[in-house]
Amino acid sequence: MDPHNAALLRLFARYATLSVSAQAAITHAAEYFSCRPNDIIFKEGKRDDHEYFLLEGIAGRGVTNDEGDTITTGIYAAPVVVIPHFARTARNTAIMTMQALTPCVFGRIPVSVFDQLRLSYTDIGLVGQQVVNNELADSIAAETTFRSSTAKQRLQQLRERLPDIESLIPHHVIASYLGITPVSFSRLRADHI
Repeated sequence: MDPHNAALLRLFARYATLSVSAQAAITHAAEYFSCRPNDIIFKEGKRDDHEYFLLEGIAGRGVTNDEGDTITTGIYAAPVVVIPHFARTARNTAIMTMQALTPCVFGRIPVSVFDQLRLSYTDIGLVGQQVVNNELADSIAAETTFRSSTAKQRLQQLRERLPDIESLIPHHVIASYLGITPVSFSRLRADHI
């Protein structure tokens, strides 16, 4: 089996057991692409019609503030389902940007195709429902806890969730995610390495 197909099916297996026919339908519908650091996966304000699955690497999502700076709102480490299309778009237009932070491999399926698969295969529909239930609920809970913590606590939480993250992605991205300046991040690291 193609290694990308195998990785995608392992990711789906976290949520539900897929029948052989559902596995074949998913792998037939999926396309894969590699990214270099800084490559844009989807861009705020641009049309986006896909569901994405990060199979290798680390990527970040963010929004642009009034000054034109990108504020990092999420960091994804593979393997993971990227926030579902309905939650990151408005009228099929992305409300955030996703960018590769390390070399990455993504799988993607057009939303219209994925929606049809969810309706045609009960087990794929279950995957979709579990992603919404698990990932969005976990994300909201984690973000609430994260944002109510001090910068020191946020850094510790990030280190626990993603060990070695500071050696893998740019520090200004981590600082943005933590809600502090790069200078404050350097001081925080110096105090708590």
